[in-house]
Amino acid sequence: MKVGTDGILLAAWAHAVEPQRILDIGTGTGLIALMLAQRFPEALVDAVELDPAAAGQAAQNAADSPWENRVSVHCVDICRFQSPNRYDLIVANPPFFDRSLKGPDRARNVARHSDALNATQLLSAVNQLLHAAGVFCLIVPAAQGSILQHGANEYQLHCHSICKVSPNADKSVHRWLMLFGRKKDDDVAHTQLVVEASRHDYSEDYRALTREFYLKH
Repeated sequence: MKVGTDGILLAAWAHAVEPQRILDIGTGTGLIALMLAQRFPEALVDAVELDPAAAGQAAQNAADSPWENRVSVHCVDICRFQSPNRYDLIVANPPFFDRSLKGPDRARNVARHSDALNATQLLSAVNQLLHAAGVFCLIVPAAQGSILQHGANEYQLHCHSICKVSPNADKSVHRWLMLFGRKKDDDVAHTQLVVEASRHDYSEDYRALTREFYLKH
């Protein structure tokens, strides 16, 4: 599974105040977990991944990183994940191609389709594992943002912030970055981000958000 813009956006945008414990749900090959370990040098990061091959790659990537002692990879279904801890920050780049045609690659299908983890299961797990003062951040297709926002309320998760992302200035919003907390807040903060100013040329806003994670930016 290649490095994707969605994961980079989520890991760079997710915000919490000095989190001590972070949970990355569906870590894939560990990109988001490693970026968060870099951003928050005091935090311990648990990265959960269902697919054994991806979890193995994530563990190897963590072992090869400067943050080996702070990133732990768990090959387990998040619905069965047990932890004595509650997390200050939970992030997820969840599978989202509901009811779409699947391809021949099983691992890629698991990563991109919601059969293995649907929204209800995700929100239920977050509700169980999030600290009372913690925040939950995720990235979803724009068409699913409002649905997830309302569904989260049933799990005592209330939307505080939404960033609407467009691939470029000529295309409509295709992703929502969303932040949820326990406290109900009717005044949701709305921002926008355009990824590319022109083809293969990142916008200044995207560069500012992600510059700590690129060798050349």
